[in-house]
Amino acid sequence: MVSQDYGDKLEGQTSGIEVIRSYLEGLKASFPDFTWTIEQIIGEGDRVAVMNRVSGTQVNDFGDIKATGNRVDFAAFQFYRIADGKLAEHWEVADSPSSRSNSPQNLPRRPSSPSKIT
Repeated sequence: MVSQDYGDKLEGQTSGIEVIRSYLEGLKASFPDFTWTIEQIIGEGDRVAVMNRVSGTQVNDFGDIKATGNRVDFAAFQFYRIADGKLAEHWEVADSPSSRSNSPQNLPRRPSSPSKIT
């Protein structure tokens, strides 16, 4: 489903399937009740756009974001390039409360390299 050289085009991200695997493992550990509901999906050629709703309760630290115990619920927009039937590249915009802040340190960031979840 995901290309071995998957490229996440968010600033500061590295390429490779391990980056997305590590991100998803960390997300599930930090937000055990995490849900990602697809609200709309549009595809044309080798491109797919997805509008989704993300929600969950943060019970553990997630990257640099300390655990709050708070529930989050926000819209996110994903844009993918498909190659050989697999996800090859990814871009994202999220309308989360922290992304509306003018303060860059409040923006959630994915880990820049894979890390083991313990």
